[in-house]
Amino acid sequence: MIIHRTLFVTAALLGATIADVMAQEWVVDTLSRAAICRRAATSLHGRPAAGDYSNAVSELPSCATAGAQGLRAQWQQPPSDTAAQRVLGEVTPRLRDRQVFDAVLAAFRDPGRSRTVRLAALEALMGYYQPGLSVKYVEPVQAVNHGSAYVMAGWGDKTTTSGATPLSTDTRGEILAALDQVGNQDPDERLRLISTYIRTRLTALP
Repeated sequence: MIIHRTLFVTAALLGATIADVMAQEWVVDTLSRAAICRRAATSLHGRPAAGDYSNAVSELPSCATAGAQGLRAQWQQPPSDTAAQRVLGEVTPRLRDRQVFDAVLAAFRDPGRSRTVRLAALEALMGYYQPGLSVKYVEPVQAVNHGSAYVMAGWGDKTTTSGATPLSTDTRGEILAALDQVGNQDPDERLRLISTYIRTRLTALP
């Protein structure tokens, strides 16, 4: 009887120890992610150079609430460096958040924004249309009157995180409507051509 009680107590203590260790590891992981998010936000607030910008903004999609705030701010005041803009367009759709999506959509539709910012926004919209879908922009030797000459579609990282504000059930419809608007009315001919072509490609997806 004493032996059985001893074994029971030992097992209980061992179980508690394992549970405590697992709980401590979970807390450490959570705190580490929060610290990474804060560090990324602080770095971006200082408008870092392209390399540091890329490292910082790439952390935001896994930060949920803090990431949404940070990415939204980046689209409201995008970096001037075109390489940084491309990174922003690539990583943004990994965070599936309505407020971020709205900021991207507004940037794409705004003819007052630079073409490079709007093309980066279009890349983000493609990732919102279908996780992992991406584009690469190319410059033909001479001007061509078709969007396929300026863009190639492909697939990248499909990893996503759900934000605090869910996307609407008609996100795809909103993206197609924006492509229609830009494709038919925008003063930038290049963006009109690309938008018309991309819309055709997206509607062919399952």
